[in-house]
Amino acid sequence: VDWNLNLETVIAISDSNIEGSKSTLIKRIQHILGNEEKWSLRYVPSGTNKIADALAKMALLNDEVLYMFENPCKD
Repeated sequence: VDWNLNLETVIAISDSNIEGSKSTLIKRIQHILGNEEKWSLRYVPSGTNKIADALAKMALLNDEVLYMFENPCKD
């Protein structure tokens, strides 16, 4: 895993002023990064985390509103 690329991605998201249909997700990420004193990233293969993989694919294919769930379905 290229940690420098991951760090560059986080910096780009935290510094961006992206406007448009996908900006809800970017704003949520910025909010989380801005309010947490300490955070870390960990690589998880998509096959291991099927829910996150499905959400990421939906976000790329869909211009719909982002819904946040406190207790996601475990299926």
